[in-house]
Amino acid sequence: MTEVTSYTTGLQRGYVKAATSGVEGGLIPLPEEIIKGKGKGSKNLFDALTKIKHFGGTHYTITECQDSRSTQYFYTKYTGYRG
Repeated sequence: MTEVTSYTTGLQRGYVKAATSGVEGGLIPLPEEIIKGKGKGSKNLFDALTKIKHFGGTHYTITECQDSRSTQYFYTKYTGYRG
């Protein structure tokens, strides 16, 4: 698998367990709705998956990271892969 692009959300209030902060999850295939140009769910997820599709990605991973300046906030990084 080759990384094609990534999408990082803005900060969200909440906590991420220390054991999982910054740990990339397993590969998830792009949903059929995104491939067909439709989608529902959170705007961040839809925007991220649309960007991954635009760059030719077929799979993605999710990484949640605690903000380095405050433990009350975290951000999510979606990374797209092709292959």
